[in-house]
Amino acid sequence: FSIELLKNEIPENVKLTIKYKEMDSILEKLQSLGIEGYTMFWKQLLWALEYQALIDVQLFDMEKIALSKEGKFFSLSVPGLAEGRPSVLKGDRVIVTFKNRSYAGLTVRTQLEKVILDFAKIFHDQFNEIIDRVDVRFTFSRTVFKSGHQGCETAPRTMGAMLLFPQLLDKERALASGLTRFVRKDLVLQNHRLNPEQKSAVFNVLKGSARPLPYIIFGPP
Repeated sequence: FSIELLKNEIPENVKLTIKYKEMDSILEKLQSLGIEGYTMFWKQLLWALEYQALIDVQLFDMEKIALSKEGKFFSLSVPGLAEGRPSVLKGDRVIVTFKNRSYAGLTVRTQLEKVILDFAKIFHDQFNEIIDRVDVRFTFSRTVFKSGHQGCETAPRTMGAMLLFPQLLDKERALASGLTRFVRKDLVLQNHRLNPEQKSAVFNVLKGSARPLPYIIFGPP
């Protein structure tokens, strides 16, 4: 089954917080709350990141630009596109305005310095590529941001404080608490090609040597 991503649009108070440079103090307060402030801490950062992305993408707005017919699509020349300034991906919307009306073009593909756009039939009926010129506004997909909000909202209840805020665990105390397990030294491994570092990792995972903390493997060794 699928879970619909909530919009989680940038609240006005967050925009004011960024404008008046108060974000650092708010994040510091949230960070001091531990698990209770986890969700809002990361949501604030996501909103700040998206707000900056909105400012950045506006730098590439263009005025009185020609569109060229290319089959059933239109092509738009975009200086700097090859260098990722702006970054336009397949599926992104590009808003064009002419005759005091805005139309959303769907990016079909990109080519070096050109974006190929698909518009609704009404745009084709209204636009004359020979005489009409458009103002261009770039946008970006919010899916990554919406997914991030969903993640930081569900993490506290699905992962818990132990994983999100692990505490230092004394080895002797861990042994005394019975968190570690006995593993036979003559244990036969399924993969006989493991090197000493990999074998050690397998034994330590089985022993639970870092429990209750997760065992993180950086590899390949």
